[in-house]
Amino acid sequence: MEIVNSAVKQFREDKPINISRRLLIMFLWCGIPALVFLILFNFGFAIGWFALSILILGIKTANDESAEIEPYLDKVLK
Repeated sequence: MEIVNSAVKQFREDKPINISRRLLIMFLWCGIPALVFLILFNFGFAIGWFALSILILGIKTANDESAEIEPYLDKVLK
């Protein structure tokens, strides 16, 4: 676990998280559809969509970043 954390720290030093970009993506993929579901259906459906879409977006983001972290993991292991 310590090796992975060290690799992620080195990755974040070179490529910090762009909070405004992440919030925009979350608003576009999670917030707008949830708002549409709220208007069309009900509150429970909108909350369910919002929670599920945030989970899926988190998994997708982690999957996309894992390929970029691999070179840093190789550096830490050497």
